[in-house]
Amino acid sequence: MTRLATINEQGNWYRGNTHAHSQVSDGEYAPEMLVQAYKDLGYDFLAITDHRTYGCYESLSDDNFLVLPGVELDVRVPGQEAICHHVVGLGLPGQNKLTHGQRITYPENTNVRQMTAYLRANGNLCIYAHPNWSHVYPEHMVDIPGLVAMEIFNNTCEVHTTAGSSDTWYDRMLWSGQQIWCVACDDTHQHQPDLGGGFIRVKAEHLNHASIMEAILAGSFHASQGPLIDQFHVENGEACITCSACCSIGLLADSHPGMALNDASCSMTEGSFTLRGTERYVRVVVKDSTGKKAWSQPIWL
Repeated sequence: MTRLATINEQGNWYRGNTHAHSQVSDGEYAPEMLVQAYKDLGYDFLAITDHRTYGCYESLSDDNFLVLPGVELDVRVPGQEAICHHVVGLGLPGQNKLTHGQRITYPENTNVRQMTAYLRANGNLCIYAHPNWSHVYPEHMVDIPGLVAMEIFNNTCEVHTTAGSSDTWYDRMLWSGQQIWCVACDDTHQHQPDLGGGFIRVKAEHLNHASIMEAILAGSFHASQGPLIDQFHVENGEACITCSACCSIGLLADSHPGMALNDASCSMTEGSFTLRGTERYVRVVVKDSTGKKAWSQPIWL
């Protein structure tokens, strides 16, 4: 059987945050201060995604740190005031038509499909943000075309409201057949300690805009609150993972409730599962001794 994996065999690991706000919208830090904060945390890249104002901060990038262009847009659902769709757009190299400081305005009756279509037409990939916090029903998300990923964990939503986890929403998307990646992020606003709690770890050839975005589009990354997933693949009917020390590794699929490996000493660094042959996809979730999780991308079979 062919070896299936989303993580690149070759390349280097780079840690980054795809969702952050500065003083340009409702964050406390200036963009320069925000970049320095993530450098101090040992990150390799950051997307500054202020509300409805596009940010391109190439001048803040250097050989060891990359700042990605981006924005966060939002639309409410008429007649349902509690529900608000939020989507992060990240500019694609050679395709992005949006400019630094561009204020993005649209009519109040704009819907989420029109919003994502606008981002895509202007050369941005779309990440659905914090569906749990947004009170969005999973069925409202499965019909949105062109989503590359969704936030399975949002740190600021967790810090402020304990509504940062969206595992159930992600499962519902996958069960529907939507092939979509998952990210963890900070969505930092700096009003409370909300930096460094959610990140993606990307395996890419180089630390540059093209390599990082190419790897994200291909699913060569995992989402995490702390634990690290070094490899996850399917071969000869077995799903195999190597990771940092953990207490549990869970395998999730569409056709059965899943399976789990547990280690009371929390020193497990690898695991394998025999597949039943009925799965359309499989993914793994790792949990460490502090309860923090890491999420692989799904492997479609």
